[in-house]
This record gives sequence, structure tokens and C-alpha cells, in this order.
Amino acid sequence: MKTKRKKYFILIGLLIFTIFTLVYNFIRDEKLKKIGVYTICSINKVEGASRGMMINIEYNYKGKKIMNSSVNSTGDITRKDVGKRFLILIRSDEPDANYDMFLDKPVPDSIKEAPINGWKDIPF
Repeated sequence: MKTKRKKYFILIGLLIFTIFTLVYNFIRDEKLKKIGVYTICSINKVEGASRGMMINIEYNYKGKKIMNSSVNSTGDITRKDVGKRFLILIRSDEPDANYDMFLDKPVPDSIKEAPINGWKDIPF
């Protein structure tokens, strides 16, 4: 009987954790869409990680140089992408909190830098 009860507690705990994570990610993504601005990031480093490739990026917002990193598990980014520039969406209130990188939006050479406050809409 105790084993069965323990399994239910574990299942309920996992369910609560999953729901909390989904709600947190939804709120974070909605806030990013609502108050986000677009800017340009450069990929500085790509190296192997346990769950994919660790990507180090750099971007400027309001005169501040921000360095950020994340793990890309899809294999979309490789070491060949170091030095390339892409469009990213960042939060205007916390520019180093989280971001969405648009790998399908490489920045053309004709655009040297983003405005100091970024763009409200995709510029190209």
C-alpha cells in the first residue's frame, strides 16, 4: 500500500512540476513577444556540450555590450557559424534574460549595427 501511495505522490509531483514549467515558459515567451525588441547578435563561440552545442553570442542594447549563451540541441548551429550575425528578439526590460534567435534571418552586410534601442519590428 505504501509503495502505491509513494508512486502517486511522485506522479503528482511530476505533474505539478510539468504544469509549472509550461506556465512559466508560456508567460516568459508572451512577455518576450509583448515587450521585445530586435537587435543583431554575433556568434562568438560554438563548442560541444552534453545536450548539443553551447553557443556564446554577443549583442548591444542601449549602449551596453551583452554576452549570453545557450545550448542548441537541434544541430542548426555549428562551429562554421562563428562570426555570423543573426537577428534576435530580446526583452527590453531585461535584455540579458532570454532571447529568441532567428537563424533564418542572417543580417545582411549592408546593416552595420542595430539602433541603440533596437527595432520594434523586423527590419528586413
